[in-house]
Amino acid sequence: MTVREEMESMPSWLLILDNADDLALFGAGQTPHNTPHGQNDGPTSLYNYVPQGGTGTWTVLWTSRDERIVGTLVGSRRGIPMGQMERVEAKELLKTSRNETISNEEAVDAEKLLEELQWLPLAISQAGAYLRRTSMSMRGCLSKLSEGKKTMAGP
Repeated sequence: MTVREEMESMPSWLLILDNADDLALFGAGQTPHNTPHGQNDGPTSLYNYVPQGGTGTWTVLWTSRDERIVGTLVGSRRGIPMGQMERVEAKELLKTSRNETISNEEAVDAEKLLEELQWLPLAISQAGAYLRRTSMSMRGCLSKLSEGKKTMAGP
């Protein structure tokens, strides 16, 4: 039995699809070409693997930075927009998740890091936890982010 079918047979479940930012992977914006069996004969869409219901209580929670997810993959009445945090809130979250006060020497780097993270709560709390676990400096984290962007961009 496939994972989708197994989940759909369970009495209750929660599936979290985090960072679903490339909506094309889920078939958004594509015109389906259906065969008589209801299968998409075009490129495989990951949406085909997302459970669509079941016998009991079920939920699919999508997170995405792409606002088009509402109306394409998630119904417009089900979307909850999450905006950026205010500067003071973001700094407090970074301080709390890192479990360390932001020193005057790190203030500029902290501001750059928060900007890089687009002032988004989940990204900030994950970065703070990473800084805490690795004992890395803000500047070191910014450097790693910069290296990652260069690697992703390619030669």
